Amino acid sequence: MLKFYYAIVALGMWIGAGIDRAIETYMRALGAMPGFGSIMQKMPHGRVNVGNANGGYAIANGQIKIELNKDFFVPDHRVTVAVSQVFATTAPNASDVRRFFSQIQLNSNEGVIFTAPFDMFYDMMRYLENASAPAIYFGVAAGAPATALFSFNMHHANFRAALDLLTGLQTANFSTLNLTLSVNPDNANGFLGGVGPAAATYQVAVDAVQIADPAFSGTDANSRKAIVYGKARHHYKAMAQKVNVAGGVSPQELLLDTGGKTRFITFHSYTAAGVLANGIIDTINLSAGGVDYMNNVSFAALQQENIAERGFNQVGFACFDLGDDSKAWIPMKDLNSCKLKYSTLAGAPAGCIINVGQDYSIGLEALNA
Repeated sequence: MLKFYYAIVALGMWIGAGIDRAIETYMRALGAMPGFGSIMQKMPHGRVNVGNANGGYAIANGQIKIELNKDFFVPDHRVTVAVSQVFATTAPNASDVRRFFSQIQLNSNEGVIFTAPFDMFYDMMRYLENASAPAIYFGVAAGAPATALFSFNMHHANFRAALDLLTGLQTANFSTLNLTLSVNPDNANGFLGGVGPAAATYQVAVDAVQIADPAFSGTDANSRKAIVYGKARHHYKAMAQKVNVAGGVSPQELLLDTGGKTRFITFHSYTAAGVLANGIIDTINLSAGGVDYMNNVSFAALQQENIAERGFNQVGFACFDLGDDSKAWIPMKDLNSCKLKYSTLAGAPAGCIINVGQDYSIGLEALNA
């Protein structure tokens, strides 16, 4: 009876608004039925450890590189980090877990999936409510070590989108899948205020949220090719960093990646010392395909929208959020180029830094999403 009802709804959509929207409505309806759907939370799934790393790093920068196991269809990887560090003179009195790593990158033999400064990526996951509240212990000077425990998701499925699983990872198709975390120096990491740091020790565990149902991931390459899930790819990438050397008003522009559909654009603004700060970015403009997506929109207004829509309030961060419906995301597949333009405020300090991140998916158009 339910299937018949949803079929009638889909037929009505086809008559009223076109067959593409009818198919989408039908897919959304199936998402609420057992055994079907695109919404990950509705599907039976398991959590399996797929990679671990342990290591101590000296004050010189190092990297933690983990080769991830490749089995089933993976909507998300969950990364858990534990850090321990002894301080000889003064124990730390504050922390910022975004400073333990300088960079995150997820690579496969088919190319880069995610690449960004770690603080940008971590804030994006916080914005999507998929980063934990860190557990911090500051330790005792020349005694018990300071410790930090935190976790975050790497989303492959488009979080909360109606057709989210189209971008899940068919990991069995990869010959290599590597997570790389670049470690900050021991005297400039996420433990703040400490004196006399010894080498920090890191433990990183990666779990995969896996769907083993053969409807999502076949047991051989030919059967996986026939499955729609995983045919598109979700990316998050940091664009070229901009530095306002003189400070004050300074118009800036940068090229966004084209070829897919863009869902989020994130902004991080810092002082010359690398401290997140408001009062740097003024207005933002973005046009694509003849449509004005942002026209003199202020950074402060975006922050207020983030608070209203998702309850997220981070100094120096704002996200242009196009919502959960992929039909509303910015189509850039057929564009030769797309420029994002913004200006800094008159009071922007000399040497201030602006990082822009782009969250986009490639291949959705071919799937009518």
